[in-house]
Amino acid sequence: MEAFLESVAKKLYEEHGNKISRLHIVLPSKRACVYFKHYLGEMMNEGQVLIAPVIVSMEGFARILAHLQIPDSITLLFDLYKTFLKHHEEITLDKFAPLGSAILREFNMIDNNLTEEKAVEMFEYLEDAKAIDRWAENLDKDHDEIKQKHQPLTEFLSFWKSLRETYVEFRANLLERKIGYGGLAFRTAFNRLEEAVKEEGIENVIFAGFSQTSTIEKELILKLVDMGIAKTYFDCDAYYLDQPHHEAGLFLQDFKKHQPQLEDFKQEHIGKHKMDVEIIQVSNIPTQAKVVGDLLQKELDGLISENRLEEFTHKLNHTAILLPDESLLQPLLHSLPDELEGTKEKDIAAKNTNITMGFAFHQTPLYELVESIFNLQENLKREEGKVAKAYFRDVVRIVRHPYFQRNVRDKEIAQGILKQIQQEKHIFLEFETLLEWSDQSPLYRAVFFDWEEKHPAAIRQLKRMTEGLAKVFKNEARTPEEAGADLEGENAFENELLLKLFGTLNRLDEVLPPENIQLKTFRIFLLEALYNITMPFTGFPIAPIQIMGMLESRSLDFDHVIVLSCNEGKLPVKKSVESIIPFDLKSLFGLPTFKDNDKSFAYTFYRLMHRAKKMTLIYTDSSNELTGGGEKSRFLLQIEKELAPRFRDMISVKNSSLAMPLPQIKNELVEIKKDEALIDRIKERLTEKPISPSSIQKYLKNPLQFLEDVVIKLEDDDEIEEELDFRTFGTLLHGGLELLLKPFVGKTMNAEQWTAFKKGEIELALDRTIRETKDLNYFSLESGKNYLLFQIAQKLTADFFTQQSKEFSKVKIVALEDFYHSEILITPDLKIKLAGQADRVDLVWKHDGSMALRVVDYKTGNFTKKDLESKIGIQEVLDDPKKNKIIQLLAYKYLLLKNLNSSKLSKVLPPHVDVSKLKIESGFYFFRKLNDGFIQYKLEGEPDTTTEREAFFKYTEEFFRTIVLDMISEDKNISEEAPVIELVNEY
Repeated sequence: MEAFLESVAKKLYEEHGNKISRLHIVLPSKRACVYFKHYLGEMMNEGQVLIAPVIVSMEGFARILAHLQIPDSITLLFDLYKTFLKHHEEITLDKFAPLGSAILREFNMIDNNLTEEKAVEMFEYLEDAKAIDRWAENLDKDHDEIKQKHQPLTEFLSFWKSLRETYVEFRANLLERKIGYGGLAFRTAFNRLEEAVKEEGIENVIFAGFSQTSTIEKELILKLVDMGIAKTYFDCDAYYLDQPHHEAGLFLQDFKKHQPQLEDFKQEHIGKHKMDVEIIQVSNIPTQAKVVGDLLQKELDGLISENRLEEFTHKLNHTAILLPDESLLQPLLHSLPDELEGTKEKDIAAKNTNITMGFAFHQTPLYELVESIFNLQENLKREEGKVAKAYFRDVVRIVRHPYFQRNVRDKEIAQGILKQIQQEKHIFLEFETLLEWSDQSPLYRAVFFDWEEKHPAAIRQLKRMTEGLAKVFKNEARTPEEAGADLEGENAFENELLLKLFGTLNRLDEVLPPENIQLKTFRIFLLEALYNITMPFTGFPIAPIQIMGMLESRSLDFDHVIVLSCNEGKLPVKKSVESIIPFDLKSLFGLPTFKDNDKSFAYTFYRLMHRAKKMTLIYTDSSNELTGGGEKSRFLLQIEKELAPRFRDMISVKNSSLAMPLPQIKNELVEIKKDEALIDRIKERLTEKPISPSSIQKYLKNPLQFLEDVVIKLEDDDEIEEELDFRTFGTLLHGGLELLLKPFVGKTMNAEQWTAFKKGEIELALDRTIRETKDLNYFSLESGKNYLLFQIAQKLTADFFTQQSKEFSKVKIVALEDFYHSEILITPDLKIKLAGQADRVDLVWKHDGSMALRVVDYKTGNFTKKDLESKIGIQEVLDDPKKNKIIQLLAYKYLLLKNLNSSKLSKVLPPHVDVSKLKIESGFYFFRKLNDGFIQYKLEGEPDTTTEREAFFKYTEEFFRTIVLDMISEDKNISEEAPVIELVNEY
């Protein structure tokens, strides 16, 4: 089937012959111009010489008529700021920066769609003080309340007044210098159209392939038509044009009101030729690129088997791959097939693919590195009189960047720095330390340097960084310019990136004021400028496979159209909220809204069906929130529910699903057989130092973990913690309580003393704990989660003291954080030492007059009350890991009783207390549920410690003996599963 542009070229050549050179042919895009030139060339006979007509995009045509140059965005932004400053003297560049680009976009949109008079009217509309009244009248609230709550609207209206003045003056200044932004170029072209036509000697203008246009583009086309020197060629189909409310035809229906002859161009393509549509659902976004690679592989393999590869390489419009989401370009390029069956030639797909869209600078590693360096500078820790320190995560992110690990030496430096940070647990580091670790590497000296929040230093150091990277990419190069001179080498792409960055830095250096601006302002200007840069790809412009953005496909036709990201929010693109002009005001003055964007995408999508033989539409399943996809595009649903049923003989729709399952990780049970050597190693560990209740708990939960952590002592690299987690938070709380209660050891405390602790005392104790505890002294408490947790620790400590004042009439602190140990005979030749550190031992006088000696443990984690208080047998403690906490309490009670007669305890206990008859209690205070008080355990069959003390000792020792015998049993393998241990005797 003949392509649209091909048919236009043929008609124009037939009508004008050699006089075609007098035409100005205006097309929707530069890509369309490339194809049109090719089609026109094919019209000529061999050896024929023809002066080509002017073939130009609409933007290019506007520049010809307007006689304006379009400067870079940096120039426009600073010119805008100078004008804005005249009306807002208090506005600094720092305040203007976040707003500048948005204002420039709005001015561009206004000039594309409104006359100067209409634009001023719109601004004046917002200046009207009655605007507040109009908005208030539409709300069910008191009028005065609305005015009071919307006081900022006064400033809002003042801003719009100055914006009108800025708009008028800014345009005038640009026009005086014969420069402008895109919208101003169109408006100027329209305003001087008759004059420009004469100046340029324009006799005949052809507009072909237009549908979605801005207001000014449409007015320009219609005015030239009215002048009798322009003709339009439309590519439209009866399917959507004859449906008054079909999105794809709305733009053309509006055109038809002014150009009834548009009806003559209406054809019946859709549903009148065979077209196969395959709709493929994939499980996640990256898989889409993989699917396209597989499709191309099969297609090319088929061409080779049919001996049609040569024909394919000369095919003009074979396959188009359209990317509504341009971030998929990189994974798509990596998915192109490199080897094909039946041919030795490599990279056939790549050699026959052209990429029209360019590669966005903001998706490159260099942009990512620049962003990381800004983060590093903005997060520097500054203290008066001290050098600035870098946050370790920012350092790690930079050091791990691929540009810092390009060769063996660089990798060694990077790995060494990462190891030092890990081992020394640095949260903040001085730059000088980093430079010493890097052996004063020039690249590190350029990056790890304090800009002191000054933009000239930032520019200087970023330039030095580009110079350093240039040397990394090409050792003999000294500057980015020299590196960029060799753009055909192995690092050609990286060198071109460096050139772009270096050039942008130079441009900013020229236009930025000499006085310092805030770092965040400089960041906005630099990253905005880099964000708008696209890196062009080199290739054959009319290759058989074309990768392009959605709108680049305007006026082009392909046999096979592949569209990725066919999800709502991508196709069509989601509603934009970036405009500073309210939606209702846009609608009132006819400015484009997201609805116009939807119409544009609809026409572009449906026009692709005019001549396509096959369409492959890929979307991401939205049922899984982790996939990142949205709902299936409504365009796909329209094909399935409306188009295909209507033309069932011509359009076939096939739905398929491709799930790329995650690799299945088999949780195979790891088992280690105990040989004599391993048993001896376990025995050695049990005898060489005491074993704690927590180690025994670990064995009962996971023997393999016990073997690694307790016996063999394999150590993982400790992750650097910058935030207090449950473990370190517990350490903080324990340490603070110890410092606060230490002065009361050996003393009896009443309710008044418990509540006498002041907030300042608690804060000082916790702060001292942070500073003096090795695992805590690198935490910063100034902000964020750590600050909140520090406040919570203060509150919990105060609440705990309040609870203690009410629970008992008196409490005597016997010991704090003391170690207790006792030996247990396991076998005639094996004796272990059970040991534990009790948070607190105290003697309490209860409100009923009874006394008890308690061993107390503080817990900051979660717990289930029934796991402790439900009366269970000791066998269940072995069988159920959830009940393992009882082991700690049982061991503490045993150890306290074994050490009752020690000199340390006997000195503190009151002399009149008979320790042999004293009730012994062991339990927890859970800080998440302080109101539950002291939680003890209950074990069925446990001998009473007051009347059956020796029986209790035997009971407890038999329990631990059984566990240790299981540890050294030859019949029991070591695995990750909890061991099955049967007690010989249950008491």
